[in-house]
Amino acid sequence: MKKITSLLLSFLIAVFPANSYAQENTENFTDSIEQVLEVGSLKIDAVYLYQNTKAPLDGYLLKLEDVAQIKIIMDDFEVDCNRWLEQVKQTCLEDLKKCQEDSSKRVKACHDERDILRNDLLKAKEELKQKDTKILIWTATGSVIGIAVGIITTFAIK
Repeated sequence: MKKITSLLLSFLIAVFPANSYAQENTENFTDSIEQVLEVGSLKIDAVYLYQNTKAPLDGYLLKLEDVAQIKIIMDDFEVDCNRWLEQVKQTCLEDLKKCQEDSSKRVKACHDERDILRNDLLKAKEELKQKDTKILIWTATGSVIGIAVGIITTFAIK
C-alpha cells in the first residue's frame, strides 16, 4: 500500500508540476497539442509537446510508456480497491444477517415469555375469582350462622 501511495504521489508530482513557482514563457510555446490523459478514473488535461520544443513550465517529463505503466498500476489499484470494498460489503451483510437472526431469537423469546406470563395471569385471575366466590359463600354462611346463634341466644335468655 505504501508503494502504491508513493507511486501515486510521484505521479501527481510529475503530472502537476509546481505551477505557483513556474515561470510561464508563452512566446516559444507554439508546437504543442492539448489533450486529456485518462489514468484510471482520473482525467488530466495535458499538453503534448513535440521534440525540441521549449516547455512553458518547469516539471517532470513523462514518456508515453511511463504514463501507460502508471495507468496499469492505477487500474490495478482500482481493481484491488473494488475487491476490498466487495469483501467489506460481504462482511457487513453477514454481520447484518447474524444480527437479524439474533434479534429474531430475542424477540421470539420475549413473545414466548409474554405468552407464559399472560397464561399465568389468566390462571391467577381465575383462582382469585374462585377464592372470591368461596369467601362470599363463607361470609354468607358465617353471617347466617351468626344471626341464627344470636336469635337462639336471645330466645334462650328470655
